Amino acid sequence: RQVSLDSLRGKYIGLYISGYWSSPCRKITPVLTQVREKQKSRFEIIWITRDHSETEANNYFRKMSWLRLPFNEARSNGKELIRAVRQRYIPTLTMLDPNFNEINNKARIQIE
Repeated sequence: RQVSLDSLRGKYIGLYISGYWSSPCRKITPVLTQVREKQKSRFEIIWITRDHSETEANNYFRKMSWLRLPFNEARSNGKELIRAVRQRYIPTLTMLDPNFNEINNKARIQIE
């Protein structure tokens, strides 16, 4: 489903960058899923894939219960997004406040 930024305003947002090919990503995705299920009224997750193919990304996304950036956008803008949130490696989880300001670019550490 497509959503607008306006529909997300007022919620905390986690930008989750990961890929199925990465074993640390496969390890943290179920943990993040559990955290989000307990807190889903408080925040939304947007997944940004770093998978190498759309099929691989689609198969991995079946395990997720949140929003995602379309594959082509994630592939074309993924490196810039990683740099924008000051990360070098995946998986990464960066939290934004309800006004889309970055508040924690190391949120992954808090859920591990």
